[in-house]
This record gives sequence, structure tokens and C-alpha cells, in this order.
Amino acid sequence: MKRSSGKSWNAGEFSIPSMDKDLAFHEIAKYLLVPGIHQPSTFLDITVNKKSWAELPEDLQAIIRFAAQATTLEMVTLAIHDDIDALAFFEEKGVQIEYLDPAIQKDLADKARALLDKKRPKILFCQSTGIQRAFGRV
Repeated sequence: MKRSSGKSWNAGEFSIPSMDKDLAFHEIAKYLLVPGIHQPSTFLDITVNKKSWAELPEDLQAIIRFAAQATTLEMVTLAIHDDIDALAFFEEKGVQIEYLDPAIQKDLADKARALLDKKRPKILFCQSTGIQRAFGRV
């Protein structure tokens, strides 16, 4: 974000609209840019040691998979619900909502993937991106 003179920012976006609302962006920003693509994932990850996972019975693995999927679905659904209200709130406050062109979103995603490919050998967490990409999740 770039601050303009005095009391307001030219534009702002931190996370999702409902979080931007909670941070009172309507008090300082004339524009809101959506979607927030700098945040490629949420904190709804589950990490399990591969050997420990293999030792779990299949029924427990299925329960864990289902619970993780249900949690993700619930959180995404709640976020979408709250974002609808937040976008209406921003409009009521006179904040102009700008939507980032899908072509720009794709270009940024392609550049992020290229950077991950370049950095993958040096960064531990990046080693999993190949697996994720194989399943179409990244």
C-alpha cells in the first residue's frame, strides 16, 4: 500500500475483505483491491510424519482426511459469507472496490510458480510443492 497525503491511503488490501473490514480499512482507504492473491494459502494445513501416517489404520486415516476437509470447507464457507457482508459494508462506506484482472492474477501465479521452482532445492517447504502441483493443488 502507498500512503497518500494526510488522512488516507490511496488503496489497500491485507487479506480477505472481512479481515480488511475488521482492520478498519474503510477509515483510511479510498479503494479496496480484491482478491488478495499475495496470500496463496491459509493456515488450514495438517502435517503428519509419513511413517506415523503409514502406521495408522486406514479407518483413522479416513477420519483425519474427512475432518481436515470438513474444517477447510467450513472455514472457506464462513470466510465467503463474511466477505459478502464486508464488501457491502465497504460500498456503503464509499470505498471503491477494484477487481484485479484475471489475466494479471494468472501472470502473478505463473511468476510465483517459476520462483518456487527456482528456489525449491534451497528451501525445505518448497520440496512439497512438486507433490502438491502433481495433484493440482498449487
